[in-house]
Amino acid sequence: MDEQLGLRSKVADLALAGADEPCTETLVNSRSERTCTRSGPSDRSSSEKCRPLQLPPSSGNGGAAATLSPPYELDFEEVGPSGKSFGVRLYSDDQHWTEIGLDKAKGEFYIDRTKSGETSIPGFAAKTIAPLAPGRPYNVKLIVDRSSVEAFAQNGTIAMANLVYPPTAGDRIVFFPSGPETAKLHAHLWKLASIWQGATREQGAKRH
Repeated sequence: MDEQLGLRSKVADLALAGADEPCTETLVNSRSERTCTRSGPSDRSSSEKCRPLQLPPSSGNGGAAATLSPPYELDFEEVGPSGKSFGVRLYSDDQHWTEIGLDKAKGEFYIDRTKSGETSIPGFAAKTIAPLAPGRPYNVKLIVDRSSVEAFAQNGTIAMANLVYPPTAGDRIVFFPSGPETAKLHAHLWKLASIWQGATREQGAKRH
């Protein structure tokens, strides 16, 4: 089972939350900085601080705010109060995408993977839904890997994880709704270092 959901009571509200929320402290140092691994001279990797990339709102007919390959972290939030529903689509190509959004009309946060890619597994093409918590901010933190999307909404009140099997490794990030409404969103994007690169280097060192 790829989705773990549970109920958690917090102060005066009740929200759907992940039973085992993953910790990202090993990848994240602070909200304004990230530790990234980059290739240096002689193919040696070096750790350095990476500041967030300020993402412009998507414009026109589904224009992409950014294009990159996983793993990465994407944070976005509503800047001012609005009755508009909003979210993001992660396109692997023009026919396949995973949609993450806050539907204010229905009072729901969701991950929709019905068009994410390989969905022939019985019951896999699904939309996972959790109720929005009244009085909490409308923000989302996404940790996106090659075959998984982890979401933390409303300051972590909602935690949700879905497996996805996209046909390509790259993502095109498109916020919705497009047009003037999108300007009310504030977003940051971080490219994360792969844990497997470090594991490969450690194994190589042990062999010597």
